[in-house]
Amino acid sequence: MKPTQIMKPTQIISILTVSALLTFSANSASAKKEKKAKDLITNGDFSSSKLKMWLVGVTEKYGVDLKPKVKKKCIEFNGIVEMSPKYITLGQYVEIEKGKKYEVSFEVKTSENIKGKFSCNIGRPGYARVKKNFKGYDHIRINLSPANDWSKVTKTFTGLYDTDNNGQEGKKGNDKLKKEWAEKEKGTMLSEAPTWIVFNLGGVKGDVHLRNVTLKEIPNDGKADEVKEDNEDNEEEVQELSKEEKKAARAAKKKAREEKKKNK
Repeated sequence: MKPTQIMKPTQIISILTVSALLTFSANSASAKKEKKAKDLITNGDFSSSKLKMWLVGVTEKYGVDLKPKVKKKCIEFNGIVEMSPKYITLGQYVEIEKGKKYEVSFEVKTSENIKGKFSCNIGRPGYARVKKNFKGYDHIRINLSPANDWSKVTKTFTGLYDTDNNGQEGKKGNDKLKKEWAEKEKGTMLSEAPTWIVFNLGGVKGDVHLRNVTLKEIPNDGKADEVKEDNEDNEEEVQELSKEEKKAARAAKKKAREEKKKNK
């Protein structure tokens, strides 16, 4: 009769580590999908010619019949006559939260002999801007440059205030609304306000085409916290393990923490 074999502590820990790694590897694909950031823009690829949530603004003061065209998954503003940026806009209301990080991206193409200036900003619409030239109204403002071929623009920013778009969408900037916002801002700036992404195109003379507009939150991967926790691991628990086993054990713990955070 063979004597009963007693497993060493190092062998038991190794088996448990391998088992944990196999369990988490089965969920790795779904975890990656969940980490993919949601696009806050509707119809940013202009696959729908109806524009959906996009609002095109061509004011009566502009005095020129200008109708954008959507084709080949881009929107075209052809024959813009330079006057004022506020006279021609393409905008969409979006939800931005204070303190969170975001990435905005889009592609732009212009005619060869374009003149003037145009821009994109994410912030309050005109009717909610009480003070002139107050930078705190914009989460980000991007001055655009002419590009005879498709040029990609990508910028990151942090939300300055929380969004409150309830009942604000589609409103135009008139004196009554400006007075309402002036009253709201007496004494202190509001912590919430309507927010949209808008392309200000009226300041140029020529053609401007846009496509692939995206706005995504940059997820906090918690790497700094994970490093700190790894440094606080109890070395006595794994002091009998080999170098490779220690590495595998830490990897298993890291995955366990990620799974725990995901299920909260």
